[in-house]
Amino acid sequence: MNTPPELHLAGLHYQLSEHFIFNVMNTLRVLIRKDPQEATGMLNTFSEYLRFALHKTKSFTNTVEKELEGISLFLRLQEIRFKKKIVLKSNLPPEIAYKNIPAF
Repeated sequence: MNTPPELHLAGLHYQLSEHFIFNVMNTLRVLIRKDPQEATGMLNTFSEYLRFALHKTKSFTNTVEKELEGISLFLRLQEIRFKKKIVLKSNLPPEIAYKNIPAF
């Protein structure tokens, strides 16, 4: 699927808004002092999420399964930030998991 570069950049900007990045960085700043092990875990999750989001600059579609993985990474970052357990339940039929959809 050919997508204009402007749409790729708009999608990336939506996923990696300044607000989101600054919130993650501020949480990391606090965790580095209070709980270095948790800070390391959050940094690893953030790194995985960045890889996921930046991949979308090359392909504007993704499988349903990969999109759920990205959502899971995002929610993990929110769990660390807000100290709340967030449960993502998915009842994904196997025949749908590998279908291509527009990347969110």
